[in-house]
Amino acid sequence: MRQHTLHALVVAGVLLVAGCAGGLSGTPESATTGASQVSDSPTGAPTGGGSVAFYISDEQNAMGDFQHLNVTVTRVGFERAAEDKGGWVERDVDNATVDLTALQGPNATLIGQYNLSNGTYSTVFVHVGNVNATLQNGEEVRVKLPSEKLQIQKPFTVDNGSTVDFVFDITVHKAGKSGKYILKPVIGESGTDVPIEPTDDDEREDELQATFLGNVTRGDNATIDVKRGGEPVANATVLVNGNTVEPTDADGRTTFEVPDADEVAIEMTAGDAETELEAEFETHEADSEADTADDELTATFVGTVSQNATVSVMRGGNPVENATVVVNDEPVGTTGVDGQRTFEVPDAESLTVTVQVGDEEIELERGLEPSEG
Repeated sequence: MRQHTLHALVVAGVLLVAGCAGGLSGTPESATTGASQVSDSPTGAPTGGGSVAFYISDEQNAMGDFQHLNVTVTRVGFERAAEDKGGWVERDVDNATVDLTALQGPNATLIGQYNLSNGTYSTVFVHVGNVNATLQNGEEVRVKLPSEKLQIQKPFTVDNGSTVDFVFDITVHKAGKSGKYILKPVIGESGTDVPIEPTDDDEREDELQATFLGNVTRGDNATIDVKRGGEPVANATVLVNGNTVEPTDADGRTTFEVPDADEVAIEMTAGDAETELEAEFETHEADSEADTADDELTATFVGTVSQNATVSVMRGGNPVENATVVVNDEPVGTTGVDGQRTFEVPDAESLTVTVQVGDEEIELERGLEPSEG
């Protein structure tokens, strides 16, 4: 049976966590700004300082492989630019846990608002205490987090009395076909100039969340689970590639046959709320090579080539009848039911046998010794 790899993308109207690319070393475990350090008060700006609203968002990448990717943030840090005498400002986070799969698109979740003194800050880091990841098939996997920190160089400036929105974008990369995942920042989707749509917990409670239950294989049955605020949603309308299937039951679930297609789009609607799931199937290279081998026309010599020679024509291990055999540009007949044709070897220095089947053509070449001629 041909095997397929599922790439399922959950597209939900929920919070988005954005990632940043690039890693730095040498971040101190406990960094301060000395005399210029400002208050940790969550609101208001001290004299000579401003406020930074710190958001997390998510760039898609391999996020579609996961049902959940929960990241717990314990601390954030800001490094002053060299022209502002350097140094670090760190702020503790009350173990804020965000599900990156629910934070795709422009949505972003607020981690905290921090007071910083005036000046330019060149580097930002996020300290992660824990990562819990569950694939679409329900399997829990380890997501590697280098150095327990995510860092980017993305300068921004704080002015007296100002409020700056800073987005730190995080994503997950798949390491080739190894099945291993790595959490990384995405610098191109981070900074103070990234469009965001802040989403609070109350808004998230009103949104639909949908996940696949178990494996999804085209041609087989699949089950989806639809919830709102953690509660099952009954009688949700479900469309699979534009076709209506059974609505969700009292448990918020419905089972349907997955179309035999490269991509499957599932739309779920309940009242004014809606969400989507997408599944993309990719044939393994080994399967593609096997399919090619099954359809490939082959020709070989049977036994020795002397005064006479026999050529065998096969396709996918089966003999090919009525294949035209041409020897040194002279037709010698067609193959029989056994896919073979025997012919007299011409008196020449080389032997070229051309096999023709419809629009396909294959050649065999053999140098001839004087004794063979």
